[in-house]
Amino acid sequence: MFKARRPNLTIRPKIARLSNDSPLRGDSFSTRFPDRDKREFLQLIESFQKTHAMSDDYIYIIPANPEVVFDDAKLQSAVSYFRSIAPQADEIGFSVSDRLEFVHCGGNFQKICCPSCGAKIEVDLWQEWMDQDYSDKGFTLVKRPMRCCGAQHTLHDLAYDWPQGFTCCEVCAMNPNIGALSQEQSALRDNT
Repeated sequence: MFKARRPNLTIRPKIARLSNDSPLRGDSFSTRFPDRDKREFLQLIESFQKTHAMSDDYIYIIPANPEVVFDDAKLQSAVSYFRSIAPQADEIGFSVSDRLEFVHCGGNFQKICCPSCGAKIEVDLWQEWMDQDYSDKGFTLVKRPMRCCGAQHTLHDLAYDWPQGFTCCEVCAMNPNIGALSQEQSALRDNT
């Protein structure tokens, strides 16, 4: 079983979609762009997005158990499955490390909560725990009591909004162009 982790390492600029109350719809569109119809305009925007530097979007799939390392055949199978659900991705691959690493969500980070009671964990406290847990051999993922309810959890167990986690191996897609993964897609069953 895998957990889906979707970090966007830098914030990707978005171009607003045309809506019913957009100034570029209907008659006003043809007034503003008399030489182009809506389809040509949208193609122009798409071409601009492809040719101008924008940040990259990444989806990481990591094992639910952070210490699991799959063999190359299993990882290649996961890459193949990922290619089937993200055929337009710029790049899909995997990496394996001899130590636990943190896979973060970059600029999408919102909050961290206790998985037992849902209380918000302050970022300063979490950073202190990250520092305590890290050594030159990677993260140790020590269970520690939560200040909110006393439950014992590792850094990996915490409820991150956007998803993040710790792993020794990961499958990653760069610019997958698929949006959020469904639960079925992120499960990557044992047969993949």
